[in-house]
Amino acid sequence: MDNIYSTKEAADKLKLSEAHIRRLLEGGQIAGKKLGRDWVVFSLEYKRKRKAKGYRKLATKRSYTVKQIKQNHS
Repeated sequence: MDNIYSTKEAADKLKLSEAHIRRLLEGGQIAGKKLGRDWVVFSLEYKRKRKAKGYRKLATKRSYTVKQIKQNHS
């Protein structure tokens, strides 16, 4: 074991929330151990199954010019 991380450090490095890191630890998807009420992370080897929410495509609205609106309403 080269490095030991807190859940906060692991969350920052993996770009996940601390709560998600704890769920992964509880599920055995990330190597770690519970010490008292806190978790320590032994390995940051985790492959995200989905893209992060920040990568979602945003729906684009059609924009009209003033000239187009006047033509449509006359």
